Amino acid sequence: MGDVLSSILNEAQSAKDEITKIAVAVEEQSAATEEVTKNIETTSSIAQDIEKLSDSVSVEVSKLAQVGEELRGVTTSVPTKAARQSCLRLQKMITVYSWAKSLPV
Repeated sequence: MGDVLSSILNEAQSAKDEITKIAVAVEEQSAATEEVTKNIETTSSIAQDIEKLSDSVSVEVSKLAQVGEELRGVTTSVPTKAARQSCLRLQKMITVYSWAKSLPV
């Protein structure tokens, strides 16, 4: 009977050891799950920040495109060197013509 009791106690101890191992594993799994959850929340927050920044960048790019169009309009209205020289020649011709008209005939 002593051997049977000893065997039962050994089996009970083995079962207790297995339960302890399972409990430790469950705690570790729980801690890992919490860390994963935290990382997911952090990643989600970063993704939201990136989305907001992306929207801001999009607005700024649109503004830059508008400024570019305005600059294009301004630069097309600025005469080129050749056009300025032609205007100066035309002004000189008008001046000479006006001077010539003012001469007594």
